[in-house]
Amino acid sequence: MKNMRQGTGCWTRSMSIVALMLLWAVPSLAQISPGKLSGYHEELEGIRNCTNCHQLGEAVTNEKCLVCHTAIQTRMDEGSGYHASAEVTDKTCASCHSEHHGRDYELIFWTEGQDNFDHTLTGYPLEGKHAEEDCADCHVARFQQADRFGNDDSIDKDRTHLGLDKACVTCHVDEHRNQLTDDCLTCHTMEGWTPASGFNHDDAKYRLDGKHTDVSCEKCHPWQEAPAVNSNLLQKAEHVGQYSHYQGLEYSSCVNCHEDKHEGRFGANCTKCHTTASFQQVKDEQFDHDKTTYPLRGKHIDVDCKECHTTGVMTDPLKFAGCTDCHDDEHRGQFAGRSDGGACESCHTVEGFIPADYGFEQHQQSDYPLTGSHFAVPCNLCHAQVMEDDDGSYAQFAWEMTTCQACHEDIHQGQLNIWVDKNGCEYCHSTDTWHRTSFDHSLARFPLEGQHREILCLECHTIEQEGEQVVWMKPLEMTCAGCHDNIHGDQFVRMDQGETETTCDRCHQPAGWKELEFVHNRDSRFQLDGAHIKVECNQCHKPVMRSDGSEMVIYKPLGMECSDCHGSTVPQMEGTRG
Repeated sequence: MKNMRQGTGCWTRSMSIVALMLLWAVPSLAQISPGKLSGYHEELEGIRNCTNCHQLGEAVTNEKCLVCHTAIQTRMDEGSGYHASAEVTDKTCASCHSEHHGRDYELIFWTEGQDNFDHTLTGYPLEGKHAEEDCADCHVARFQQADRFGNDDSIDKDRTHLGLDKACVTCHVDEHRNQLTDDCLTCHTMEGWTPASGFNHDDAKYRLDGKHTDVSCEKCHPWQEAPAVNSNLLQKAEHVGQYSHYQGLEYSSCVNCHEDKHEGRFGANCTKCHTTASFQQVKDEQFDHDKTTYPLRGKHIDVDCKECHTTGVMTDPLKFAGCTDCHDDEHRGQFAGRSDGGACESCHTVEGFIPADYGFEQHQQSDYPLTGSHFAVPCNLCHAQVMEDDDGSYAQFAWEMTTCQACHEDIHQGQLNIWVDKNGCEYCHSTDTWHRTSFDHSLARFPLEGQHREILCLECHTIEQEGEQVVWMKPLEMTCAGCHDNIHGDQFVRMDQGETETTCDRCHQPAGWKELEFVHNRDSRFQLDGAHIKVECNQCHKPVMRSDGSEMVIYKPLGMECSDCHGSTVPQMEGTRG
């Protein structure tokens, strides 16, 4: 009877285990696959493919997604496109592209709806006419640049929003057939191709003046027959098969465009007597100024005679040895110390004071050669109209010192003068960019070790000051609790040794919080042996709710009697019955 009871008990326990396994099986299947994959990932269906997207025991990781979606990875590496924007970089792929919702589920989740998508985040804001277009008008296969996809086989060209280039000519026909710059926006705007409001004929080889400014473009730039173009690109119907002629026009002489009414009797140089103001206006007495000691050139040609010959008597002698005999020195003698005495013609020509004939090569020979980002700074940002005298304002070209502080505000508010005094701002920065520094942190009071080396500088060196986030270098708190929350409360404060706060580095090191220095049998009152060695920490050290609503894991004090964890009676294990 005893054996029968024992057999019956074993059978009962076996049936209970089977029942529990059956109950567990149903939800576990849902945990393994909460639903069918979408049609785009259908080939990954099945339990053997889970680890293609999931880490064991973890959620889907961006790294797994980007193994297949290499075109997105490339864009992120380049720091371009929507997925490289601050809006996205801190998100997981799954937050916008959620799976396991069935074959027909659309994987792109538009937070505010596709029509309200902020296109600025892609690095290409929609302006003017572009803002009026539907997404599908531009994001189509015929405008895509195949080289932007690389070897990404996951791209569906009929659905993807990738593959477009910012250049206008990737979608629009180059109406000028490579005659002009590839940067269409130099002349045109997003509001419409015509009129080309950004174009200034003064930048062309032939500058317009006088009556030429009133002539329609087609008069000088007639339409030509055009070769076939890519029919996939956008083009106005009236422009198909033709284009305006811009390059190769002959304009060395007036007779290239105008009929010589004098039939060559006065030579081919019409400008001896005429100006572009009007053919009807002849220069005073057809005078050839080249026969004087001061031939007229450039802008001087268009100056009214009375502007220089103020007495009205043309034979009265005039001073013209230097430009300043007639013109004010706009630089107020700032260049007088140069070897040429500050001669205007060293930088300017009679074609006009602006732009100056002074380029990078000359600047590199000055007291302040340009390097790094200074090459990209427009001249008038440094040489601004900030000087004043009785005659008005004028541009500054001479400085008492040429250090960084002469032009740039010290955003560190003198905190780093100890380094600046050694070698200027260049001790940490270069002219390439302020954002990349070369400071050796081991020279500071807080050398960077372990995980601290991976932290961005501004993560620690940013404080709030008068409601604004400002860069702050020192003093900064250097204790662990100065930056990190103490999740243990006062459990590890050794008050008997005079401590008033937790000494984190007794257990933790900068290499990582999980790399513990703590040894249970050395540092605890409770020695782990036997089966206790295999027990997970959280089985004994459980969280409790603190008064502020946060959780804290209790490490000490804990009871050390068996009954504190196992109850007052230790159950008899199976197989020990007598």
